[in-house]
Amino acid sequence: MSLFDDADGLLPGLMPAAWRGQRFWVINAQHSVGRRIHQVLFPGLDLKTHDDTGPLDGPIRMSGLVIGDDYIAQAQALHAAFRAPGPATLVHPWRGPIRCVLFRPANIEFDVKELRVARIDAEFDPVVTGAGAIATLGALLSSLSVLTGAAVEFARFALAASPMAAAIYGRAIAAVSASVSIAGGWASQASRSSALMPAVTAANAAVTVALSLPARSDRAAALAAVPADLASAVSVAYRPQPASGIGAGPAAAAAPVADPRAGATLLMSIATDIGRRLRPSESVPLVGLSAIAPAELPTSVAEKAVLLAAEAECLAEAARLVVQIPFNARQDAQAYAATIDDRLRRGMTSASALASDQVAPAAALWRALGEARARLAADLSETIGRLPAVQRITPPGNASALLLAQHLAGDDPKAVFGYAQDIVRRNRLRHPASLGAGPIEVLL
Repeated sequence: MSLFDDADGLLPGLMPAAWRGQRFWVINAQHSVGRRIHQVLFPGLDLKTHDDTGPLDGPIRMSGLVIGDDYIAQAQALHAAFRAPGPATLVHPWRGPIRCVLFRPANIEFDVKELRVARIDAEFDPVVTGAGAIATLGALLSSLSVLTGAAVEFARFALAASPMAAAIYGRAIAAVSASVSIAGGWASQASRSSALMPAVTAANAAVTVALSLPARSDRAAALAAVPADLASAVSVAYRPQPASGIGAGPAAAAAPVADPRAGATLLMSIATDIGRRLRPSESVPLVGLSAIAPAELPTSVAEKAVLLAAEAECLAEAARLVVQIPFNARQDAQAYAATIDDRLRRGMTSASALASDQVAPAAALWRALGEARARLAADLSETIGRLPAVQRITPPGNASALLLAQHLAGDDPKAVFGYAQDIVRRNRLRHPASLGAGPIEVLL
């Protein structure tokens, strides 16, 4: 065996690497890391500022070799790999697989003094994996899980510290009105869907079992988990389920389609009613709900903690449904985003007010509410940015919906019928032949 039969025998320090599956041997590898700093100079002044715009995981520079009798074929294979578009996997000798793009043109060098060897110089830039809507959705769902856990722990701590946990919990449940409440309101709304009734029955049974537990800590933990389980059941019942299998049967085809919009509205209504009892000074317009009597307001810290935990759990499940709503207009998504953001902000206010009595659990809940609020805003902002806006058009004279639809469709006759349907539905027209006076909302 000659010295050049094995690259390890040529240079014992060589390390293997690969780009798009094409292997080469690395002599030197370096990468830049730090912060993205932008220096700003002020004309006429000996002053400068530095703006920190975030972390920098900079380019990876490699110098290597291809060695062997087929070194020309290996170089041509790397030539094709460097020309290929898009990101690919770089197998780094020390850092492992990294998703990268070729940052600058690579150099392939041949030398008459180096037979059976070609030198490679390339610079790669790491690609941020998971960027975009998928990344924001994953971060949001993770923060909502943290929020639910923090709310359950907050209620458990409050109930475990009180010798009257059962009485306090019963009063907190009964404090919410019959139309929209933690238990009664959910049960009345759940009666519209047979899928929710087993969950409501199971929640009532869980309360009975929890109250019979001998240890105070076990009783508190079981009671604190009941509102979260019930909120999750509401969310699951209204959550669209992906179709399984090929060719669903008639029973599956006849099943009612879940409506995440209705579920999110229901859960936010429950959270709003709970918030009225936690913060009586709030002026929240609720149709069909009577004023809250002073005797129904929470009196103890533990009772307020249970209500706040239930409110946070409802908002967490509502957020899970909001991101699944198929919005067709920017204004609709903005309305939902503003409503749930306001409820989360008010929940943070209540958590900070209870921090003097329960410092650690209240701080954890406050942070979880703030994190969920930020993640939800980021996810919905991406959704809102991709949606068309609803605009107002004042047609001349008393035109028909079909005439306005033809104007909006332009050179696409297939879109006329869809535009006409949307105009009639969005503006609640009595008859499509007459738009009436005033501006008309259209989706462009």
